Amino acid sequence: MNLIIIGFGGIGSRLMALAKVDKFDSIVIYDDDEYETKNITRQGAASIVGRKKASIAQEAFTASAPHSPTVIGKAEKFSINSPAWKKNEPSVVFCSADNSKARTYLWEWSHGVLRDAPRAPDIVIYGMNELYNGEACLDIPGIPWWPNLAQELPNSFHQGADEADRPHCSTLVEQGGEIAEQTAMINATVAGDMCWLYQAAQHILTNPHWVTDPTLEIPLPYMVTCAQLVKTTRSCHAPAAPGI
Repeated sequence: MNLIIIGFGGIGSRLMALAKVDKFDSIVIYDDDEYETKNITRQGAASIVGRKKASIAQEAFTASAPHSPTVIGKAEKFSINSPAWKKNEPSVVFCSADNSKARTYLWEWSHGVLRDAPRAPDIVIYGMNELYNGEACLDIPGIPWWPNLAQELPNSFHQGADEADRPHCSTLVEQGGEIAEQTAMINATVAGDMCWLYQAAQHILTNPHWVTDPTLEIPLPYMVTCAQLVKTTRSCHAPAAPGI
């Protein structure tokens, strides 16, 4: 199984626990940015300023997942045409890119909108911190009753949107101080919620009754039904739950 992580910023850099929780055949991380001084408060030491985030990601995941045969950091935007991942194998995608164009592109691939696209991912989890509250939502493209996130969450999935079009909390981190600390905590919370949603998705996909009946309970630390999870997903807030 492929693990694809899009964006290795304040949220994506906190997803390394995934490598220890589950065994993936390959881990590919996409990010075309370099570390800047403003990133120090929530992502790392000053010594990494100027380095490619993808390079740091490859080193970090390799150290965290010695059992994974392939860990690749790609200093480029994610594309379904990238040769870095195995197209015909199941995939789990964690998207923490900080722009709606990347989310729209991923949603279109997941739901068959893009022509001549490879096999759609089994699970897609989005993490966002463009507003003053962190957000996480789950998409399982193969389940017929799952909500259409592109319609339910227009502010997060809008083809033409740019960061300048929306309130953007992360830009305030350049001021440092309390805002930087709040942003770091929100990023960590969103990453934890994304991991929790991955756990919920695994429970749903391994039980055929849950795939067809959204009213059944999911046996997680906090009992929820698939219907409640969908409602939560529509509001773009993951349920509160302990870390994995």
